[in-house]
Amino acid sequence: MNREKYIYVMLSSTRTKIAKLIKYATKSEYNHVSVSFSENMEQLYSFGRFYHCMPLIGGLVNETLCRFTLKSPKRVNIKIFKIPVTKEEYERAYNRVVQIADDGEYAYN
Repeated sequence: MNREKYIYVMLSSTRTKIAKLIKYATKSEYNHVSVSFSENMEQLYSFGRFYHCMPLIGGLVNETLCRFTLKSPKRVNIKIFKIPVTKEEYERAYNRVVQIADDGEYAYN
């Protein structure tokens, strides 16, 4: 099987009140997961809140560094996984993310 493409998965440890609750419940250092289809990770996708002040209203969002830090100078721990995939697996995963992004019926839970 020819593994010529990569999908990048980033785990992060953000510093919000919701993040602390998630970390407590899961007993995990990391509370958030994002996916990217490019090595420079300029475009990251994850399920999260649309507005910082409304933690229960969200869906698939495009991540930015400001979203992780909430414009705070505090450090955010991350771990990045580079996953080799076939071209077909890459296209299937990318198309699925685009499909979810275009579908207004998906809810954040």
